[in-house]
Amino acid sequence: MSLLWQTAAGITGFIAAAVTPLICWPMVVPFLKQHIRFEVRKGLHYLSIVWAIALLFHAPSRIPVLIGTASAVYAVDHIFGYVKRNNLIETAYFERYGENGVALHFKNPKSWED
Repeated sequence: MSLLWQTAAGITGFIAAAVTPLICWPMVVPFLKQHIRFEVRKGLHYLSIVWAIALLFHAPSRIPVLIGTASAVYAVDHIFGYVKRNNLIETAYFERYGENGVALHFKNPKSWED
């Protein structure tokens, strides 16, 4: 048990194991999906950054290359989406469908036609 608290692999493994349920369960367990707002569940999903950093330092093998590559692809995609794919929707309206449904209507921006 002392290896869990005294080694880098133990500490980072504990961190990764502790945040994994917080990342995954709110998105897949039906009870949690119904009782936790989407914004909170999405916020918990950002713990994947902590998870990736813990894995980077978990073992001195190819893990940094694998996690680093995946993280770099994610970062580039996020930056590209933020810079190039943000659009201002001038007019939008919601239409209610029964008790639990809502439709969002708007005119597609010109950049969507490319």
